Amino acid sequence: TELLRPDTEVPMTVKDNVGTNLFIFLGISLLIFVLRKCILKFCKWDLSKLRKVFIILITLYIGLISLAWVSVCHVKARADGEALCYVAQLIMEKNSFGTMTPPGYMSYNPHQFSLLAVIHLLFHLFGINNYQSFQYMNALCMPLLFYSGYQLLILIYKKWEPVIYYTLLFLTCLPLFLYIPYVYGE
Repeated sequence: TELLRPDTEVPMTVKDNVGTNLFIFLGISLLIFVLRKCILKFCKWDLSKLRKVFIILITLYIGLISLAWVSVCHVKARADGEALCYVAQLIMEKNSFGTMTPPGYMSYNPHQFSLLAVIHLLFHLFGINNYQSFQYMNALCMPLLFYSGYQLLILIYKKWEPVIYYTLLFLTCLPLFLYIPYVYGE
């Protein structure tokens, strides 16, 4: 593990405890084993209508959680996200494309043109420097991400068991939800 102390920018290496890691791994493995046994019993029941309602409710739940998180989280655009918002603002207010040529920001980050296009479109629709529109767009894409993953699993497996695992893993993947309000990403 690398720790970054606040007084320096040099990371400090800390060795992890192998015993603790092994204990955590065994605990999670046991939990997954017990959970799988319960899920396999549940999957044998004929619940086709309940499954559809379940997916719809989970999809809506993910959308509500995402929108609520954006509404209570006061994250402003910083670093690359802030630079992209500034470039979009320059283009819209001053019709300035100076950042596209060296030493401009976009000349060194051409891989961010697609993200700039999205931010530019959102600024056109919802007002210049309205980075909250990007955050809400991310929040509205979360249910779409979940549902598209569900549809992909149904195409591949035709079983209910992987869908339940997918749902549990999706709902417990906190970094995916925590990243929603940040104005960045492809």
